[in-house]
Amino acid sequence: MPVYRDDREAQRLRAASLRREVERCEGRVTAAFWRCIPDDDAAALRSLRDEGQGLAEGDDDAVTAACDAFERYLRRFEGVLGALDRHEVAWRAVPGETALRATRSPDDGSDAPPHEMTRDFLRAVRALDPSAKVESYATTRAHTLVHNASAMLRVEGAPVSLHLAGEGRSHEAGDVTELRASTTVPRGLPELLVRPETWTESLFRGLRVVRAGSIGDARFDAFFHTECESGASAQVLGAEVRAALLLIASVDVPTLRVRPPLATLTWRYLPTTPTMAAAARCMAAIRSAPVLPLLKR
Repeated sequence: MPVYRDDREAQRLRAASLRREVERCEGRVTAAFWRCIPDDDAAALRSLRDEGQGLAEGDDDAVTAACDAFERYLRRFEGVLGALDRHEVAWRAVPGETALRATRSPDDGSDAPPHEMTRDFLRAVRALDPSAKVESYATTRAHTLVHNASAMLRVEGAPVSLHLAGEGRSHEAGDVTELRASTTVPRGLPELLVRPETWTESLFRGLRVVRAGSIGDARFDAFFHTECESGASAQVLGAEVRAALLLIASVDVPTLRVRPPLATLTWRYLPTTPTMAAAARCMAAIRSAPVLPLLKR
């Protein structure tokens, strides 16, 4: 059956109208929406959108196929949107403490007495949470001892894992190789890296050159470089988190990584109650931070 000019124009107008509707749908949602919904839905929607856009400028048969692709997109999009409340539950859910539990080889350990840094770590943990679960052990490496101590505690209701790693003989001063605090966070938080500022970044700041990695807090930016692909670092770096990081930075500038389902804070210094308490508060505050929105306001 022949396709007349008026029919062809009507079909092209319909394709243009459907394309605008697809664009309106995508204009309603944020980048986080595509991370939240199931991968197969996100992939199918992108495929149908690209298929329709690729065919819309073709011949009559291609325009008809474009209309079909756009219509299938719209039906699937509405189905995903109808199930968004269910997807959002998983987006906001915070994993339990199981992901924080570390395991070690059963042959780890030695008969060496605990180092003073280990005793300081355990005293600080007990001051934070008298009911914390703790363990400590030492292993032999070359001509020194590697000391490890771990604790699982609750801070403001949040599970926080603290870990110490250091080296040194029992009668020596010893060297802390890492202190680490970790907690679980919801999928809906943005991935984030906060690290010590480099010499070059400090130089640019001194020259008053606006640089990437600043969050607009002059005191905080003097110590830290912030990387967040979604540009949503404010979701995580609230006043309490920044204050805790600055307190730790008074002894060693820490590194914070948020990569759901975990947030991890690391630094190197002898364990003290104030810095470990700040790290624990930082983890609790990040765990309760608001997730990224799925729909635009």
